[in-house]
Amino acid sequence: MSARAPSTAARHRAPLWQKLLLALAAVVLDLLLLEAACRVSGAFPPDPITWPGQYENRESRVFSADRELGWRLRPGADFPWPTEGVDYRILAGAEGFRIDDSPPAAPADPAAPRVDFVGDSFTFGTGVRWSETFAEQACARLRARAVNHGMAGFGVDQMVLTLERVSLRGEAGEAGGPPALVVLTLIADDLQRSLHAYRANAGFNKPSFRVDDEVGFIERTPADRPGALLRFLDEHSHFYAATRGLLRRLGRRWPVGEWWQVNAAWLRRAFDACRQAGVPLLVVHVPQRDRCEPFRTLAQLCAEHDVAFLDVAAAWSESPRDAYWPRDGHLNAKGHALVGELVAQAITAHWPRLAR
Repeated sequence: MSARAPSTAARHRAPLWQKLLLALAAVVLDLLLLEAACRVSGAFPPDPITWPGQYENRESRVFSADRELGWRLRPGADFPWPTEGVDYRILAGAEGFRIDDSPPAAPADPAAPRVDFVGDSFTFGTGVRWSETFAEQACARLRARAVNHGMAGFGVDQMVLTLERVSLRGEAGEAGGPPALVVLTLIADDLQRSLHAYRANAGFNKPSFRVDDEVGFIERTPADRPGALLRFLDEHSHFYAATRGLLRRLGRRWPVGEWWQVNAAWLRRAFDACRQAGVPLLVVHVPQRDRCEPFRTLAQLCAEHDVAFLDVAAAWSESPRDAYWPRDGHLNAKGHALVGELVAQAITAHWPRLAR
């Protein structure tokens, strides 16, 4: 009995390796089309991660390099800070942070509790006078004394280091001793800065760490820089930038991705430092002008560790358009007043003894 001839379908069936190759080619083509679409539209421009040893510090008449924090103001610096055509005076104290530039109207009340504010340029007060910062606005309502340890360009990692090494350590100078309360204020962009080793706007290198589950924080070195392919994608690919942006968006809702995990570790370190020092902590999330979205994972993290949390985005539900500088994006005087009122209310609710 003769063997049956193979059917036409069997004769023309492609081998498995060809099918896999075709599938891979289709995926690559789709990625290239997505990359082209992003480039043509200008969406998702690359924001490459900076690494230790990649850049040198720039000279500055305003800032000075600091091994522990990255940079501080030059002690005694007195300079204007232009914001949309208006110059506001900035005066630096002995610690290298902003201090009151107006002559005291009366001696400070020695019984007034000291509240340390740690944060970025929003806390620092870019675009407003010292008296208009939300730190001053909140403490004026509480009849407390504000110490502003906010610094333009700081990430969450630098804020926590400032909390540990300046606020809680009680460096000599205007701070003097531990505070009655620390207020750590952040915006969403601050979490991305924790992944960088260089701040281009400031022109300074900063401490950069990776988190090991067993060892804890390990300072990055030039050897930690990724390989050529990842560097190329990070520096040139719009689609790669889009995927990183998607992970950041997801990280605001669910505890996923390096963006959230690294910063969550820093925040837990801040919680522990304040708890060990016996100093209460209030964490505040301030929304940026076009992103008034509650920070769910941050709220959950604070709740898990029994840390007081104020989400200004949840209180506002929608960003008041007239609370920000139109082009600069920082809070203006009205925005600082609104945030200051909410901070004072939160402090009063959690620590009524501080509200005199």
